[in-house]
Amino acid sequence: MAAGSNAQYDETEEQVIELELLLREIWRLLKGQIRAELGGHDVTLVQFYALLALSHGDLTMSELCDRLAIASSTVTDLVDRLERNGFVTRSRDEDDRRMVRLKLSERGFFVLSSVIERRKALLSRVMKDMAPEEVKGLIGLLEKLYSLLARNLSQ
Repeated sequence: MAAGSNAQYDETEEQVIELELLLREIWRLLKGQIRAELGGHDVTLVQFYALLALSHGDLTMSELCDRLAIASSTVTDLVDRLERNGFVTRSRDEDDRRMVRLKLSERGFFVLSSVIERRKALLSRVMKDMAPEEVKGLIGLLEKLYSLLARNLSQ
């Protein structure tokens, strides 16, 4: 390997380390903000992800398991707590009465909306310290990163 190639590898490796660290730290900050907001609603982070999954439409227990990538026994306990606290409702599927569908309740929608609105307000405050072209560039780079990650993870 030529000396130039070795220097390129070192720089790339440093960039990978820096990117991984930045993504982890950004996630830590956002997760802390979400947890603080959820505490006021007596909702855990995993329950929030379930509410978020249900915000796109009704799901079966199996579909929710797939979306959250957790075991069916765990989802059953999770949904039991969400239903007991009035965040979701269960109903029989009209076409297949054996199948139970989960739906976000009005209370669940309120909690989800509240958390998302607070996150949007936080991002809005952060973006005020950035030039419009920086925001546009950041969004473009994040979209590209998302696309590349999705493509690589599906292989």
